[in-house]
Amino acid sequence: RLERDDLTADDRVQIEQAFAEINNWDLTIYCDPSMNVGDIRAVQMQQRYDLIVIDYLQRFDFKDFNEIPRMAKGLKNIALTTKCHIDLFSQITPTGMDNRNQTPFPKMNVNMLYGGKATAHEADNVIMLWAHRAKDEDGGWQRTGYGDLYFEKVRQGRPGLSVNMKFDARRIQWEES
Repeated sequence: RLERDDLTADDRVQIEQAFAEINNWDLTIYCDPSMNVGDIRAVQMQQRYDLIVIDYLQRFDFKDFNEIPRMAKGLKNIALTTKCHIDLFSQITPTGMDNRNQTPFPKMNVNMLYGGKATAHEADNVIMLWAHRAKDEDGGWQRTGYGDLYFEKVRQGRPGLSVNMKFDARRIQWEES
């Protein structure tokens, strides 16, 4: 409705109220790829943020995958000691797969995370978005625009919940299908 300019007067009031609220947020963005867990801890101890979003895991400088669970544990310790919520995002692709592989891209699981189960162990929740793929006329695998959002791990709930999703390319967003 926003794109079609088909908003009611009430819609416009709600949007203005939302923008006014967002403008009052105390938001700080760090865009420093050299930051590590120790740097994040130092900033958090000084600033005491309520939420830290790390986008994304692969931006950290690590020498091998064995360091990733230690980083996840360090981030979890920051969250626990400062009563802060930390969201850590990661884009993962199974080893050895590319879009010409004979096997379709499988649904991800905690074993496929960077750092594997040891990384997932530190998380309260592991939520995965899996994009469906189909073969194109050249024999490669292409995204279909559909996918699943599923909860692989939920510390205080029921894992295994799955939600069917559709990607709306015009709005660049996933929505429930």
